[in-house]
Amino acid sequence: PDENVETQDDSETDVAGEASVMPTPEDILRTHLFDENESIVFAVLSSLVKIDTQAAPAMLTDLILGDLCPAADGAAGDGVEEGVPSRKDAWQEEEQSAGGVLPELPDGGNPEASTLASILASSTDEVEQTKQVEELPPPDQVAAVSRKPRARGPRRDRVHIHAARLLGGIADPGSEAISALMKLAGEAAPELRREALLSLGRIGDGQALDAVLPALDAEQLEVRLAALDALGNLDGEFDMNEIVTRHLGDPDPMIREKMVRVLGTAPGEETILHLCQALDDEALGVCRAALEAVTGEMACRDLREQIIQTMFRFGGSLRTEAGAALGRIGDASGANALFEVLDDEERGEFHWVCIDALAEMFAHRVLASSQNGQEEGHEDVRH
Repeated sequence: PDENVETQDDSETDVAGEASVMPTPEDILRTHLFDENESIVFAVLSSLVKIDTQAAPAMLTDLILGDLCPAADGAAGDGVEEGVPSRKDAWQEEEQSAGGVLPELPDGGNPEASTLASILASSTDEVEQTKQVEELPPPDQVAAVSRKPRARGPRRDRVHIHAARLLGGIADPGSEAISALMKLAGEAAPELRREALLSLGRIGDGQALDAVLPALDAEQLEVRLAALDALGNLDGEFDMNEIVTRHLGDPDPMIREKMVRVLGTAPGEETILHLCQALDDEALGVCRAALEAVTGEMACRDLREQIIQTMFRFGGSLRTEAGAALGRIGDASGANALFEVLDDEERGEFHWVCIDALAEMFAHRVLASSQNGQEEGHEDVRH
């Protein structure tokens, strides 16, 4: 080989001639972990997870627990990472750095009222420093702001929330990560509680029930909704009937709707009774969720009659959902009831509702027959 060819290594040489180690990609990414741009923060965390998937759960767990300030103590943290100067520190540093500039201005001169000659006489650097001091708020105002607890700090709202969200995307993050998310679900500020609950639901481990069930009674709507979301995906035993009884009467229709969707994951006789109750709800969204939760194993007279009654409510808006629900339970009595309405001329204003519902009902039967390979049944339904 040519002796004049120089080889390259992963080190650099500083001014003193000593070798320094090049930073790793992880080190470079971590320097942007507390960037003001949320998209950058999330991209950094996502990249760190992709670079080392095995170490990611431990890294994210340490991150979300290392700066936890429970909302219960009334201190949400000042949102400033250790080592990063606060706004007040920045003001003081700028004032000190510009301290030698201001006295050199002519008598009566200042950044706001100096003459053109005095500005031109000052160096470009001095003018720039003076402008920076002028733009900063007075120290008393900065101090007053810094004393107020802030629930939306960089670590809390960006790093912690994104870290909790990423933990939920890992199939098996481990017991320590689940315990950390459970702690957040019970102690953190509402936005972080919500994200921790959703992640626990995506992971699906039954031990999370100890954190999810208490969150069903949280004061904040977003926390209760997240708890219901998680509940529908968790393994483990709990008294579904008791939970449904409490939350189907919740004053917020979003909670009632979410409860019905969770109810659809636990079939049984009590489920049918709760669905009949939900189909009589005053909120359209709750009724739609109840219709969508109906399965073929729920066929019974009470449920069929309640579905037909719901079909004609809300100006017929739920006619297709009701028809599909009748199709799933496969009860011919439902079709006969609709045919009776069609034969009644005095109820002509409801005929279009029945026709659309019947079309949806029979279309579902055709699809079900096709999936089961029952080709002979196709001709009967089409006829």
